[in-house]
Amino acid sequence: VLDDTTVTNYVDLPGHIWDKRRRQLMNSQHFSNFIRLGLLLQHGGTWLDATILLRQPVPRQIESEDFYILRETNRTPRLVETWFIHARKGHPLVETVIHGLADYWVKYDRLLEYFMFPHHIEASLLLH
Repeated sequence: VLDDTTVTNYVDLPGHIWDKRRRQLMNSQHFSNFIRLGLLLQHGGTWLDATILLRQPVPRQIESEDFYILRETNRTPRLVETWFIHARKGHPLVETVIHGLADYWVKYDRLLEYFMFPHHIEASLLLH
């Protein structure tokens, strides 16, 4: 189980992210974005939110991809689903997203938009 005390055994996060968390400027949902991205960047694998029940194994085609995320392409703006993300260790898109979000939190003490995480992933997909 990952929590504020055990997560440091698995992922390195920037000091200012821990500071925002300690000072309660960053809520659990936004902090978990850094955990999921940090784990994927440093270890690779598949992130699946704890609230998800899999009724069958993750398809091998997804596990063989360098990066996979669920996207709604019929919507404008497009929306990515962040409850399921697969990435190989060190994937550049994951690195772009985590650094972009970390840079934001250097300058600001709160998110101006709750869905900034999926929007940032969507924008990063356009760059890669």
